[in-house]
Amino acid sequence: KLFDQIPSNYLKHTDGNWFDTVTDYATMLPMTELAEHPTFLDTGYAYWHEREAYSARHKEKQKALLVEIMSKPELEKSDINSVAPEPASDECLS
Repeated sequence: KLFDQIPSNYLKHTDGNWFDTVTDYATMLPMTELAEHPTFLDTGYAYWHEREAYSARHKEKQKALLVEIMSKPELEKSDINSVAPEPASDECLS
């Protein structure tokens, strides 16, 4: 529900092309801004994958993209229909 409320221009470069890397930041930052009660998960949640080490050029590209993403205006909850939290799946079973 939160993802569907992200304006498409928040997922694109200023030239209109879609972000092709650091997409976790491109999606999570606006979803955090839209969430009624955003929560930081510091333990028990991780996704590991094997890949080649990134080159210095790739890391510089990512750094520039993060600056671009972070420079987008903060989404205002009043402008978008915010989404209230739903119970976790195990809470639904009780």
